[in-house]
Amino acid sequence: MDVIKKKHWWQSDQLKWSVIGLLGLLVGYLVVLMYVQGEYLFAIMTLILSSAGLYIFANRKTYAWRYVYPGLAGMGLFVLFPLVCTIAIAFTNYSST
Repeated sequence: MDVIKKKHWWQSDQLKWSVIGLLGLLVGYLVVLMYVQGEYLFAIMTLILSSAGLYIFANRKTYAWRYVYPGLAGMGLFVLFPLVCTIAIAFTNYSST
């Protein structure tokens, strides 16, 4: 005879997908605000990191990536993003009057 464990209220799929949907809407709103203010690089970085994070933490097939993602996100945020910003600023004419 199979034993069915009762789920707690915080383990329901409906709550999980509601929270993921609200986080997705919040990130979408923030990305649009950044884009409107002209912060294209920050908007792209936020969109890529948050969409990858939402996918990895929402999908059961990507469970092993939950341990790798924070390191990759940190490397992208603190190493690759400043490198891209430096290269982007190097080809502008901000220092001229």
